[in-house]
Amino acid sequence: MNFLIKQHLFKFTKFGLVGILCTLIDFILFISLIFIFELSIISSHLSAFSVAVLISYFLNKNYTFDSSLIKNNQKTITKYILLNTIGAVISTTALLLLSSLIHILIAKLFAAALSLLWNYTSSYFFIFSSKLQFQKK
Repeated sequence: MNFLIKQHLFKFTKFGLVGILCTLIDFILFISLIFIFELSIISSHLSAFSVAVLISYFLNKNYTFDSSLIKNNQKTITKYILLNTIGAVISTTALLLLSSLIHILIAKLFAAALSLLWNYTSSYFFIFSSKLQFQKK
C-alpha cells in the first residue's frame, strides 16, 4: 500500500480514537444536560459539543497529528474554532432533523458521525497540515 495512504489510515485511526473519547465525553455531558438538567436539545448539544471540541483540539494536536510545529496561537485556535463551528452546524442540523424521526441518542450518534468526517478533513487540511507530517522520519 502506498506510504501516503498508510499514513492517512494511521492518522485517521488515531483521530478516531480521540473521537471516540471525545464522543463519550460529548454524550455524557449531553445526556446529563438534556435528561438531568432538562436543557433544550440545542443548548445541551452545543454545550457538550464545545467541551468535546476543546479537548479534541489538544489531543489531536499532540497525539493524532503530532504537530509540535503548530503553535497554539490565536490564528490557529481561531481557525480551529471556526471550522468546528461549521461542524457544530452540521451536527446540530442533523440532530434536529433526525430527532423527529428516530430516538434522540441514535440521532446524536448519526450527527457525531457526520461531524467526525468534517472535523478530520478540516483538521487535516486547514489546521494541522504540515509538509513534515508525512515525511518518513
